[in-house]
Amino acid sequence: MASAVDFRFPRLPACHVCYTKKIKCDNNRPKCDPCVRSGLECTTLAFDGQPSVSRGYISDLEQKVRALQSQLQDAIDELPHNTSSDSRKERRRRSSMRSAYSSPTFTEGAGLSLCGIHVLNPFLLRRQVEDVYRRVFTPPESDQQHSQNDLFRAFMLLAIGAIHPFRQGSHQGHPYGYFLSAMQHFQSDSLSHGIQSIQDLLLIGRFGIYHHIGTSIWEITQLCMRLCIELGLHRPPTSRKPILQEQLERRVFWECYIIDRYSSITLDRPLAIADRDIHVLLPVDANDDQLEAAEGSITDLDLFQLTPQARIGNTELAVFFTSIRHRQITSKIHNLFQSEGHSDGAPSVTAAGRVYTNLYRLLEELNLWRRSVPVFERTQCVYETQDWFDLRWMRERLILVRKAMDLVPKRGNSPPRDLLLLCLQNATQIIVIFCRLYESQQITYTRSYFQTLFTAGLSVVNSGRAARGIALYQQALTGT
Repeated sequence: MASAVDFRFPRLPACHVCYTKKIKCDNNRPKCDPCVRSGLECTTLAFDGQPSVSRGYISDLEQKVRALQSQLQDAIDELPHNTSSDSRKERRRRSSMRSAYSSPTFTEGAGLSLCGIHVLNPFLLRRQVEDVYRRVFTPPESDQQHSQNDLFRAFMLLAIGAIHPFRQGSHQGHPYGYFLSAMQHFQSDSLSHGIQSIQDLLLIGRFGIYHHIGTSIWEITQLCMRLCIELGLHRPPTSRKPILQEQLERRVFWECYIIDRYSSITLDRPLAIADRDIHVLLPVDANDDQLEAAEGSITDLDLFQLTPQARIGNTELAVFFTSIRHRQITSKIHNLFQSEGHSDGAPSVTAAGRVYTNLYRLLEELNLWRRSVPVFERTQCVYETQDWFDLRWMRERLILVRKAMDLVPKRGNSPPRDLLLLCLQNATQIIVIFCRLYESQQITYTRSYFQTLFTAGLSVVNSGRAARGIALYQQALTGT
């Protein structure tokens, strides 16, 4: 019973005193050692304008959580004994695992945050992560050997979860070491296991956003989408499946779609599948446990609807849906401007009226997308913050305006001033928002962010056409 209630709480952000003095905070409750020695109040460092919280208050809440966990375990132990022991053991294990997974920053045994990857990229069921954790990190009931795939996924989850803590100095294990260990268990037949193979490739691609993996994410995504098409995931299923399994297949396909649109358009390479060839519906807006509870009572996934009582707040797929809608607009921008740029030089292709019509229609679609994103009262990760949505919104607007500037007729090789001003506004906003997120340690550096900042910086300098652009660029960097 102890293992069910004595789980480790997530590491807190550095306290205000340690952050100000730029010293390492030891994360002790109710006070860290530096605050004990100095006699100062120990409060967490606040993000996004939220009020600071006392470490003592957090410690009291954690003690209450432990007490509730203990009471829950006692209640489970006192359940009637008319069910099989295996069933009781499974329910107890699920309850214990979910208690840890439902914390604001879901952590696994090493204290590495995996909340972000699930919120933005839910191509693994929570049940799958739980089962890998149980089989690899808990003492086995016998001397059975771990499967190669379990070891691969465990090391990949460690690699992805260690990136932010390692770069912030709170975790000693290098993410690339976990990745190399994972690849030792990536077998030669790993691409012949259906949807499991796609999930494994997506884990590698997700790590490749932050570290070199020996190939490009675009090539991995092309392979993933090819496997999706071979499995028919781009079309509605031809036979009935368990609703959670069908939900997973949809999530995996649309995850491949999101990454394909981003990598292909960034590198100006062909899309893996055209939008007109996609006929599968989006996943339903529900959490894993809600669908799991409905298994057996509902056979059609699209008939599943949450009761008003269960639909309080956002589901864990809310951010994922916004990403899909965002990439659908991205795909529309690419297809429209790409086809216009290669239309054999017809007079109407680059006509200013047509370019402006398409530009403002797509800008309005992006504005509607921004107004429709969910609002989270208590954000669990950066992907639920409004700054993150603003960064994506501004980045896509900048790409769109730059494409329009390439096509619109020019005078003296200079685009119209209104487009230059629009480009300048979006570029400076990108720099300001990124700096705010980076300085608060909510995001870390990637090649994608470097490209975004580099493009934004060039846009500021070129659009300003001299001192005006450079001055705004310096203001954005200094935050003034």
